Amino acid sequence: MISSRSLRNKELETEIFWVALFESITYGRNNSYRLEGLISMPKVEKISIALPAEMVAAVREAVATGEYSSSSEVVRDALRDWTQKRTLRRQGLDELRQVWRQAMENAGPGVPVKEVMNRLERKYRDFSKPGE
Repeated sequence: MISSRSLRNKELETEIFWVALFESITYGRNNSYRLEGLISMPKVEKISIALPAEMVAAVREAVATGEYSSSSEVVRDALRDWTQKRTLRRQGLDELRQVWRQAMENAGPGVPVKEVMNRLERKYRDFSKPGE
């Protein structure tokens, strides 16, 4: 026979499992909340921001439709995306700088301007042809 205590423990384990699953689905890529025996919220700092009416409406709609559980989650997700985009942009600039330095250090003959212009004209002429 199963005791009421072991039944309650099993119910609690099941509840924690479903809450953890819901949290990982709801709170996205970085799982803002962690399961450590129980669900605990990381240390957060409250700030106040001003947004145009259209952005406020978009945030509220995302929460109202259930896409996010709170306005804070919408903002956190947007900041994660912005941070990733910013990192990629910086990496792209670093790569461009490296290519530029290599080109400047290369003492070999460059490509004549006329040849570059002819290549660009052909490329963009091909883009402008209708039906292709």
